[in-house]
Amino acid sequence: MFARFLFFASVLCLTMTVLTPRACQCAEEEHKLVPSQDPFFQPTPDNQFQDLPSAEGGSEPGEFWTPETADFFEDLPRAIDEDGNPTNDVDERFWEQEFGELFREVKSDWIQSGGYLEFRGDYSTNIDLSAPDYDSDLRINPNETEVADYYQTISLGYEHEFELSPDDLKGAVRYDFLLHDYTTYNREDNNVHRLELATVKKLSDDFEWEVFGGGQTDHRDRYAQYYQPDHNQWHVGTEFRKSFSEKVLATLGYQYRNRDYDKLRGEAPPETPFKDWYEHRFYGTYVNNLTDKLSLNLGLSFAKRNHESITLDEFGARIPGEYRKYDLWEPVIALTSTPNDNQQITVYYRYRSLSSTGSFYDYNESVTGLLFEQKICPSRFSGLVLRSSLEYGNKNYDAQVTEGSFGTGNPTVRDDERYTAYLALEKTIDECLTTGIDFYYTDNDSNDHSSKYQEDRYGFYLRYDF
Repeated sequence: MFARFLFFASVLCLTMTVLTPRACQCAEEEHKLVPSQDPFFQPTPDNQFQDLPSAEGGSEPGEFWTPETADFFEDLPRAIDEDGNPTNDVDERFWEQEFGELFREVKSDWIQSGGYLEFRGDYSTNIDLSAPDYDSDLRINPNETEVADYYQTISLGYEHEFELSPDDLKGAVRYDFLLHDYTTYNREDNNVHRLELATVKKLSDDFEWEVFGGGQTDHRDRYAQYYQPDHNQWHVGTEFRKSFSEKVLATLGYQYRNRDYDKLRGEAPPETPFKDWYEHRFYGTYVNNLTDKLSLNLGLSFAKRNHESITLDEFGARIPGEYRKYDLWEPVIALTSTPNDNQQITVYYRYRSLSSTGSFYDYNESVTGLLFEQKICPSRFSGLVLRSSLEYGNKNYDAQVTEGSFGTGNPTVRDDERYTAYLALEKTIDECLTTGIDFYYTDNDSNDHSSKYQEDRYGFYLRYDF
């Protein structure tokens, strides 16, 4: 049958050639190379066209085989299934060799581990932020004020993530450590340990759910200046993280904290805030990269805390039978601009509102700040950065009467203004090692003499990221 088809086709082509010579001539003039002449269509010695059976002396080809049912195709081995994953019909060793490295890179985007180790040396002119000449608020020795000292700080943070279910569920272990070591006044030495465990579930490609919990210990010397004993704390919480696009990210979370203070030096004064408490805290954040050079950050948190201590009135006197409780609202807004590759500017505003039982602790605070970063001669000094910040805060107390105005007939309500400035020159030695020198200035100007203080702090630091 097939041979007959070739015979009739040849005759037809010959007939058309004889009848239409002018048409063929025009086609050759218009197209210099027809498919039969174009080298692209010609067989090469290494790649011949299929040899068809010859009409002369050749055997007739048999009929094409067809399966009896369509189920035959379902049983055929497939290299990739409907989701794009390799099937059991593929040699897993071959798949690992060809594509394993690619999938390990994808997994590393979600499974990450790392941390930092930092050493700091600081000289402070007022290590316990006491008021000049006189400061009796929660102090062991009220006549010892504005103590200067050099102290060293070692801080460590590490997070290790591990896979529980491929690309679906992971676990995390987080550990933080902080050590303060004072040269002269070692009574102020303290160290903090914090451990947290978490699981993170992928609800979708851009939606995560985390459950976490852990504990914290803060050990302080029993002869520290303030009535602040050791404490133990534990917490649990949950957080949802949603990425709406490459530019928009939002989080929503809840945390419960419970803190227990140890009893050191006997019973602390009744006005101390360092009494056991528990707290419910809700928070949310929103990040929107408006453009390549401008991003918006919004945050809102609400905390509700119950203390085991008796609350105070506006004069600092105890209110019998009424324990201290408070609600704290804190919204914040920040805009970050990156005019070029060498500069970054952030302006922010934070508001705090605390309302409690009694009236001694209630206040409203407004804080405005500016952060500025500038790379210095990046073409000559790679990794050299100038960092700076300025902040102004005003805290208005609702009813707390200032010290010194008792019994005057015209009590003055406490009002604080706080100024802070920070300046650092930082050098990145390589991708992991950073060093720098910095200066920090604080001025808390208050009409309450026990709360008016200043501090100058000079420091250097060395940080290793891993």
